[in-house]
This record gives sequence, C-alpha cells and structure tokens, in this order.
Amino acid sequence: MNLFIGTKNKAKLNGCLTAMEKLAKKYPAKVVLPDIKVQSLGAPSGVADMPLSLNEIQKGALNRAFFAYNHADIDAHSENYAIGMEGGVYLLEPFSSFAPVALLQSWVYIYNGTEGHFGCSAGLELPRNIQTILFNTDRELAEVIDEISGQKEVRSHSGAFGILTRDIFTRQMAFEEAIINGFAPFLNDTYYGEENGN
Repeated sequence: MNLFIGTKNKAKLNGCLTAMEKLAKKYPAKVVLPDIKVQSLGAPSGVADMPLSLNEIQKGALNRAFFAYNHADIDAHSENYAIGMEGGVYLLEPFSSFAPVALLQSWVYIYNGTEGHFGCSAGLELPRNIQTILFNTDRELAEVIDEISGQKEVRSHSGAFGILTRDIFTRQMAFEEAIINGFAPFLNDTYYGEENGN
C-alpha cells in the first residue's frame, strides 16, 4: 500500500500514521504496516489560508488529495491512496435568538485513482473572542492561538484543539479520527462493499 500524503505538517503526518496503526489492527489483511510506503508532498489547498466555510474546508482537502495523487510516484502493482487534509472553521446556522456558533473541524479526502471519500473529525466550538477575530480580520487561527496561548507553532504540535481542550483532544487526534472515517468506505466491505450496492 502506498500513501501519498498532501502535507509536510508534523501533526497531520503523525495523525495519518497513528490512524494507519489503528486501521491495521482492524483490517490486518488490507492494511499491513510493514508494507506501507509513505510519500509526503507539500500540496496546495487552492483555498484561503484560513478556510471559513465548510465548503472551503472540504474543497481544500479534495484539492490537496488530487495534487498529491497527480504528483506522486504511482505504483501500478500496489494500492495507492492520496490523502488531502484541511482544517478550518465554519459557522453553524443560528437557532432562534442564539448567536452563530463557529466550529473548528478537520477534514480529509482520500482518493485511490478511481474513487474518493471524505472523513471528518469531531467539531469544537471556538471561544467568542477568537471567532470574532477570525471573521473580522485576515488572521489565521494558528497565529491567533499562538498569541493567546503564548506558545509558538501550535499548529505543528497540539493545535487549537489541544490548547482549547487542554490536550485531551489534539490536532493530531482530530486528523487521525478524520482519516479513520475517510478510510471506512474503502476497507469495511460489510457495509460499503459491492454486495451492498457500492
């Protein structure tokens, strides 16, 4: 199995690797860890550096996956999967008189050359002050979190998820979760196989 990962970010890469370890335990015949070869490619998202809509986050993940697949060393004799990852923030529709809620979420798109599937992480509501900054300035969440937390390069470590949950749930874990969800249609034949209409 070849994985073409459209990122150089440490948290995203580690999330992918830990996801594959978990998948290998559930699907030992399909995901064989010693046989996995990983290529990491810096893939452009084609969207804003700070995606602020669900559509933009999904589009960024899809663009990174297609870029990785089209620029990787494809092995025709092996299974090939390109993985695009994108994190971002989007507003939920307000309910009645409640103010809009901004959710932070990580998305992936996994493409094997013929079909692709999305997967995402749990969402985390952003504090109101951070939400206001993001939707009223051109600043990125990573920059704002660094400033508020007093740390540097949070995006390469625990991320905003980690800062806001006190590392109970980190950026790496968010992408791990999204990748596991994205691989389910490829691996779980019981529910996604041809006998079930796919």
